[in-house]
Amino acid sequence: MCPLRRVRIAVQGTNAAGRGPGRLDVRGQCRYRHVVPPDPGDPLAPLRRDPARAGIFSDFDGTLSPIVADPALAEPLAEVPGLLQELARRYRLVAVVSGRPVAFLAARLPASILLAGLYGLEVQHHDEYQVDPEAERWRAVVSAAATRLRDAAPSGVLVEPKGLSVTCHYRAEPALEPQVTALAREAAAATGLVVRAGRKSVELLPPVRADKGMVIAKWASPLGAACYLGDDLGDLAAFHALDQLAARGIGTVRIAVRSDEAPAELLHAADVTVGAPEGAAALLRTLLLAARGQHVPSRQPSSWQNADHGWWKGATPGHAPGGGPPL
Repeated sequence: MCPLRRVRIAVQGTNAAGRGPGRLDVRGQCRYRHVVPPDPGDPLAPLRRDPARAGIFSDFDGTLSPIVADPALAEPLAEVPGLLQELARRYRLVAVVSGRPVAFLAARLPASILLAGLYGLEVQHHDEYQVDPEAERWRAVVSAAATRLRDAAPSGVLVEPKGLSVTCHYRAEPALEPQVTALAREAAAATGLVVRAGRKSVELLPPVRADKGMVIAKWASPLGAACYLGDDLGDLAAFHALDQLAARGIGTVRIAVRSDEAPAELLHAADVTVGAPEGAAALLRTLLLAARGQHVPSRQPSSWQNADHGWWKGATPGHAPGGGPPL
């Protein structure tokens, strides 16, 4: 087993408050010995070693976008679309894998990246869109379930139809979780849909095998290295897929975004943790600098207990046009 490691990486750009150079704090715990042992001072080494063969995968809500009360108002951090576009020019593959419909993602993110929506039931790259044909047969059932839930949901619960799924959000009234969960289970039993829990929400989907891990396993399989950034229980499947890829010798980095709602299982499974979407953006910025061959200055913190003292000294050059697997 890899020992618990704590690393502080200095990143160029602004900090979360927008003033001066930012710092990215990362720490994590390996769950097994990698085929190629990671550099304890540079957990991102598998990615920056050869960007032409590396992939960057990320969740959307809570990772690239702050969590908001009304999901329709969610937007990525201002710098994120540009970062993703630049990363897609230099890394083999850049993708967002989300529970959102691809239409929602495509309206907010650059066309140069791959999009997997509704946990992989929909995919899109540029203007090419595909939907799982088995899931498509459930569209009318999902629509009827959304109407049923909207009629039955108590005040303070937001019912969000998403085409091939429907989500009930109780963020405004957390005490309603048991009631909302019961309503969702009743609707699932009546319609044949399946229930999936999320951050202050519960979702109904077609009974079709699909999760973020399946997307990662397919798209990252031909790569030399891959990372995934996520913040919720649904992202554990992506972490597990990276575990399996690592056992085959692919360099992997599991990155969890910390919050008061982040599940302990996700944080424990991560190699690296970052604070909030701003921390995720800082990490992406660091990966972009590495691919450009720019030096990332090393800064040893004055107060950091029990650290390995292995500091990232800089970035090696790497360049490649963006690309990706067929949809």
